[in-house]
Amino acid sequence: MEKTLIVANWKENFTAAEAQKWVDGFSNHLTIQQFSNLAIVICPSFVVLPTMTSEFLKLGNANLGAQNVSKFEEGQYTGEVSAKMLKGLVDYVIVGHSERRGNG
Repeated sequence: MEKTLIVANWKENFTAAEAQKWVDGFSNHLTIQQFSNLAIVICPSFVVLPTMTSEFLKLGNANLGAQNVSKFEEGQYTGEVSAKMLKGLVDYVIVGHSERRGNG
């Protein structure tokens, strides 16, 4: 059965403590049968990813995504996060943001 993909981009919101509180509340809803046809992806800020990774490993119906990925594999690109750095942390990445393209 094909699943419907739902992606939540948290933008620049939630501290690690706030993310933990959100996960605690959200996890109660993931066991409900009506969500079995959904693939849920949460994309928190990079600083919250390590916290979310450990928590999401406990959940069966959700995945993590990154909000962006560098076009460079590695190097002197301060503040960038490469695909190599994200490997093992996330299953999805959002790319093509309008604010990253200079349109907003």
